[in-house]
Amino acid sequence: MELGGEMAKRALARIVLAAAALGTPTVVAQAQTAPEIGKQSPQAVPAQGEQQPGAAASSPGAVELPAVPIIQAQPERPKPAKKAAPPARRKERAASAAPAAPSPESAEQAVAMTPVKGSEIPLDKVPGAVSQVSSTQIQSGGSPALQDALQQYVPGAIISDVTGNGFSVNVQYRGFSASPVEGTPQGLAVYQNGVRINEVFGDTVNWDLIPSNAIKSVTVVSGNPLYGLNALGGALNIGMKDGFSFQGVESDTRAGSWGRLQEMVQAGKQAGNFAAYVAIEGIRDNGWRALSPSDVKRMYVDLGAKDKNTEFHINFTGAESKLGAVGPTPVDLLAQNYGAVFTNPQTTENQLAMLSANGSTKLSSAWTVSGSAYLRSFHQHRVDGNVSEVAPCNILNDPNSGYDATSPLCLQTADGSIVPVTDRSGNQIATGKLYPSQGATLGEIDYTANNTNSYGTTLQATDKEKLLGLNNIFIAGASVDHGEVKSTSVAELGTLDTQNFTVTGSGTYLSGPIDIAPVSLKTTTNYYGLFFTDTLDLTKSLSATVGGRYNYEELDLVDPTGMLTGNHIYTRFNPMAGLTYKLMPNLSAYGGYSEANRAPTPAELGCADPAQPCLMQNFLVSDPHLKQVVSKTWQAGFRGNLSPFGYGRLDWSAGVFHTENFDDILNVTDPIITTRGYFLNAGNSLRQGVEASLRYQWERLTFNANYAYVDATFLSNLTLPSPNNPFADQDTGTIQVHPGDKIPTIPAHRLKASFDYGLTDKWKVGADVVLASSQYFFGDESNQNPQLPGYGVVNLRTSYEIAEGVTVYGLVNNVFDHKYATYGTFYDTQIQNVSGQASTSLSNPDMVTPGQPLSVYGGLRIKF
Repeated sequence: MELGGEMAKRALARIVLAAAALGTPTVVAQAQTAPEIGKQSPQAVPAQGEQQPGAAASSPGAVELPAVPIIQAQPERPKPAKKAAPPARRKERAASAAPAAPSPESAEQAVAMTPVKGSEIPLDKVPGAVSQVSSTQIQSGGSPALQDALQQYVPGAIISDVTGNGFSVNVQYRGFSASPVEGTPQGLAVYQNGVRINEVFGDTVNWDLIPSNAIKSVTVVSGNPLYGLNALGGALNIGMKDGFSFQGVESDTRAGSWGRLQEMVQAGKQAGNFAAYVAIEGIRDNGWRALSPSDVKRMYVDLGAKDKNTEFHINFTGAESKLGAVGPTPVDLLAQNYGAVFTNPQTTENQLAMLSANGSTKLSSAWTVSGSAYLRSFHQHRVDGNVSEVAPCNILNDPNSGYDATSPLCLQTADGSIVPVTDRSGNQIATGKLYPSQGATLGEIDYTANNTNSYGTTLQATDKEKLLGLNNIFIAGASVDHGEVKSTSVAELGTLDTQNFTVTGSGTYLSGPIDIAPVSLKTTTNYYGLFFTDTLDLTKSLSATVGGRYNYEELDLVDPTGMLTGNHIYTRFNPMAGLTYKLMPNLSAYGGYSEANRAPTPAELGCADPAQPCLMQNFLVSDPHLKQVVSKTWQAGFRGNLSPFGYGRLDWSAGVFHTENFDDILNVTDPIITTRGYFLNAGNSLRQGVEASLRYQWERLTFNANYAYVDATFLSNLTLPSPNNPFADQDTGTIQVHPGDKIPTIPAHRLKASFDYGLTDKWKVGADVVLASSQYFFGDESNQNPQLPGYGVVNLRTSYEIAEGVTVYGLVNNVFDHKYATYGTFYDTQIQNVSGQASTSLSNPDMVTPGQPLSVYGGLRIKF
């Protein structure tokens, strides 16, 4: 954009000043600006929905407090507070719980325009859709998983369970995913305290590593490229608690169905200008499906200090989990046993240690510098039992030749060649050596590990000086992120038990051919970003926002064989622009345009050759260049609040969005080696729709409801491999995709609602429901098969305060015991033993991940 006149001079001066600040050798990691004396800072304003009506939440024990005034030089000595008489305390608590009626002068919600604190602007001036989830809402739902709260309270969000473990599900927003599964095209950027937590290797998000009881709030923003790479559909900004916002001690102990045992403890303390906070979680669940236990341990610690102008925090996140990820199961097996699994072992072990710092300082009444810095270490180990594509050479050459103990074992490679496999010594393996019985079925256990170390920093400057006499907020900054990953993989041959589908390893590890050979890959990533945004109040009602971010990413892949070695560079400037208009004091409109990009991940670049497909989440064999994905988004809507007939407060929003992806990256199955696949650029795609939400609070009642319609379609003619699809071409294993075909695994309609009501000051009841429409199976991009049916799940909850600060509660999930699934795909029904005969009677290629049945939990929460 070309600027002219005085505005250009002022803007240029700000950019120069911001650049000078960013170039300062000493980098100070900062956080949100401390509030001015006599003024309430954005941090002190409770997030929408933070306060629940009813007396139980207002016990004088451990509660979340707004930011307190800063201790300053020679403060005025406060007068001693009078103690309230015990009979009046309950009345005061009940009165304070009633939400105030909305007024034109009500405090504004603040929304961060960048991942770093200090970039907040009023919600009414944000030219895009925003959803906020508070810690109260996370706790009221009863789930220790953040993703469940996102599904309940964010209109465009829905959960898709690929792994079969509730701690590691996919979170979809507007048809874009933040998933723990490598191979899932990622489309959401996720931040914790200003630190990007998408993993370096595959941009995956491990939800199980986020301490849920330490979360203060989550903000979901859309159409904002300032959140960096991968914000195609939007970004999640997770703010954590500290000793200034949470004081006291809280213990939450729970037990229930499927062997669930869980303990969550948090404590916060402020002493003058200093504060400390710690949260610890331990969760054990045996899993409702066979062989699906979960062990999760998480902790979060924050040490903070602040005075009138400066605030600084240093914090640590540590987590360790072991998850039984059992994945989809053929529908034929589920008909026999709803908890059945298809091939195991399947486990994922994660370990995380992250040290970060954030802070801010006011340089003047208008200028603030803030930033963050981090060191992060992440280790992941996966064990994955599968049906093996290895088979006796004689069977691959002639399916009717029968069992031959002397025949070596072979693999049909992607080019159709039949090549003997070799052990670690380079020797061929005779069939009879491992499989003396002709009824044996070959299995395979794949072991993978990713060891990641990363660090980075973000520094930004905010200027709130008036521009030409008009209110203005200008933000500029830069970020640097460096990551190093070492990925290894190896395959062990074994035997598949076709009764319980368990693979038992033989101790024979494979070294060739290249399609299945061990891999040792080192990846280095360097990511640099420059960003700015300016929000100008053109009138008292009309505000304009312009901004953009320049992304530069370099990926280096190195392996001993040289096959994976390569250098890839991706650059792009992503602009944004929008307007907001206040139609009346409690009603505003917004509209905006933005662009974002996603560079291919190291995992995708290492598995992008159709001639050498890889076992998803495991093997890397080649690194052809992939184009980066670019999204272009238009959105518009309204938001406001009112007091219906003078009772309570109703906050609402409604909007439309239109996002087109260019050069989308898809994960497809290889037509020959059906347990393997690869990534490819697959033309353009579209995600558009409608979102609406409301939240009503009146005395003891809180009610939430939201709806989203997501129309996700392909825009290009494509020929895609999908050999397990019943409608695939028998010769090529491909399907034909046409513009207008629906993108699989994305339900078009999603409706969510919840309520909480205080029957008395002590007794509360609540419920929530999630409804989702049907969706196409993964691998059915041509939309020729029946869809995975829609579903509806209802959960109930209640709590009772038996004494001051002591509450017992109960939860009933899926109260009607509805049988449903959130994810579906296809599998190869032609499982054969070493004699070439069918090993199972499974004939339906559909496989789904079933939803958890009726579950009951009870707990005790103590605050003091």
